[in-house]
Amino acid sequence: MPARKVTIEERRQGDSGTGTYCLRSTFPPKPGSGRMRPYRQRIYTGIAVLPENKRRIKALARRVEAALLENTFDWADFEEVSAEETTAAGLTIEQLLPGFRAHLEATRGISEHTWKRNYLARLTVRPGLSAELTATTIEAVLRSTPKASHARRADFMVLRVLAGFAGVEFDFSPWGSSYSPRSVKPIAVPTDAQIEALVDGLTNPGHRWMVGVIAAFGLRPHEAWQFQIEEGSTRGEVNERTKTGRRMVAALPQEWVARWQLDRPIRPEWTIPSDDTAAAAVTERLDKVVRRSGFGFTTYSLRHAFAGRCFKRGIPVATAAKVMGHSPAVHSSTYQQWIEESEILEAFEGFA
Repeated sequence: MPARKVTIEERRQGDSGTGTYCLRSTFPPKPGSGRMRPYRQRIYTGIAVLPENKRRIKALARRVEAALLENTFDWADFEEVSAEETTAAGLTIEQLLPGFRAHLEATRGISEHTWKRNYLARLTVRPGLSAELTATTIEAVLRSTPKASHARRADFMVLRVLAGFAGVEFDFSPWGSSYSPRSVKPIAVPTDAQIEALVDGLTNPGHRWMVGVIAAFGLRPHEAWQFQIEEGSTRGEVNERTKTGRRMVAALPQEWVARWQLDRPIRPEWTIPSDDTAAAAVTERLDKVVRRSGFGFTTYSLRHAFAGRCFKRGIPVATAAKVMGHSPAVHSSTYQQWIEESEILEAFEGFA
């Protein structure tokens, strides 16, 4: 069913006095009306037109929109609703989820993948599905993460939207995140010699192939799991069901393809879920493999090393960014800050 916009109107009697809110949209026929098809009608809520009730009437409008979208609208649930009924007092996250999801689908057009990854997964961990949505709960969640962190930013965004939907009063203004890719502390980036020593030392063929393609093609760890390459080629394809979709990639340096037989895929015998947790599962397993090697760097640092290699080989930023699956701005701000001063000087020696 297409989304139906619910309009908030003020209904006043006479020239003075406090009015009440009503909601207008295309609703199913009222029982006993004799009509068969939906038509434009109003819900008279009985909620007074007062500043303190603005959030409540907006929350009620979203509940009505969600019910219309889910085809569960019942006149008995919404006519002459009291102001107290529009709040989320006593409701758990789990109880709010159906309406919240329908609201996001109606107002933002989110996909099932976005719902599970950006909203459901977040709320399941913090504050948890059994928690009641209150101002105290929201503050506790936001306090649990550093201000300059991705986790704070994600919690802030999800909880702000949920609180607005449920009509829970909370001042989010002091709780924003200062996180950005530039605020992340640079990590240790391995040299090509260290990468070769790492991959050469992996005795499991599946582990060696996965780590090798990440290093040679600059892939995100989860992209290696479904990476496609033809035998004898130094170019491959990232699957469309990854973070940034399908893209073509090329090995740098090309000799690593032959060194580790990367054109002959051998994946580890891992049981990886097919849902939205697959990327995290692959990354976690690969991180364990790399950590056990004892070199002191992470799987993702192999991708950073690829970015540095592109810089030193003189590959244009726009080209390197496209190969790695992000924008030139992200490439410059996130990766070039981690190129060592000695590497920059080395790159310019030839122009002296």
